[in-house]
Amino acid sequence: NETNFDLNYESILKDNNYFIDEYDSSFNMTSNEKMNKSTTLSYSSIDQFSHCPFKYYIEHVLHLSSFEENFNTNLGTFAHHIFEYIDQLDFEEAYQKACSFDIYQKFNAEELIIIDSLYSKMKYAYEKLKNNIYVNNVVSKSYHEYQNFYKIDDGLFIKGTIDNLVQFDNGKLLILDYKTKKIDKLSVSEKEKLSQGMNLQLPMYATFISLNENFNQDDLLGLYFYPLISDEFDQNSKEYSKDFRLKGYTFDKTQIDNDFISKTNNNYPLDELLDITINHIKLIKQEIDNVSFKVNPKITLDPNTCKYCSYSNICFKKYAKK
Repeated sequence: NETNFDLNYESILKDNNYFIDEYDSSFNMTSNEKMNKSTTLSYSSIDQFSHCPFKYYIEHVLHLSSFEENFNTNLGTFAHHIFEYIDQLDFEEAYQKACSFDIYQKFNAEELIIIDSLYSKMKYAYEKLKNNIYVNNVVSKSYHEYQNFYKIDDGLFIKGTIDNLVQFDNGKLLILDYKTKKIDKLSVSEKEKLSQGMNLQLPMYATFISLNENFNQDDLLGLYFYPLISDEFDQNSKEYSKDFRLKGYTFDKTQIDNDFISKTNNNYPLDELLDITINHIKLIKQEIDNVSFKVNPKITLDPNTCKYCSYSNICFKKYAKK
């Protein structure tokens, strides 16, 4: 039984006081032969390769996906359905619309209690976003779940979905990505992580706009994550209000209320973000063509790279005594 084997394997290591000391990369998964196949990369596949090429190999070459639907993923889908109506309906109507989708039927009785407990938080997030973007400005169109597919080079394509691309009456653009989990503050090492292909979700969206003939990248006001729930309970506290702010990259502050933008935002030039993103996409394609899928987790940049990995028992780790 594979499950029992995994449990026994981990327990034996723990009982004998072993821990992961380093990765010897004894399984290099490299070849002199070239793949030279057409490659389509999304943000998630780029992020996987950047964190560990071996994980990319398992999921995108062997197609042994570890994805499992759970409450958190279903909650995210449900909340996204609510916010698809932010430019059309008030919260109560949008909530009822979302309850008519199949995803709502997947929640069991206990999970529905949690959903009900999050109602007021999602309503707060909905109304705050609606007031700051749709009431205080003139929006000509909101592109919800905006699909993207573009050619970078021969045999290299990128794809992805933007949760909400907002276009104002003056042509200015705002990109929003909704999150139902805590959004980490952009750290001082953000630039280093970007250069290693990590945290490229928002820059990837900017790349889509730069390649879209219908839009002008110079019209981008900013790229933001927006939280749909908060860990705080007191809606009257300052921390609660601060949780529901735009977090990401700002290029032009003239149209959005500064109080609605997190002070932790980065202000990298757009051209720099685009260059970093495109260059890393091309680098990954080169590694894939060279069949280079080394066990090389970036644990110095992200200590959690291996912590939640489903393949940690098969990646030729080297163990040492504590």
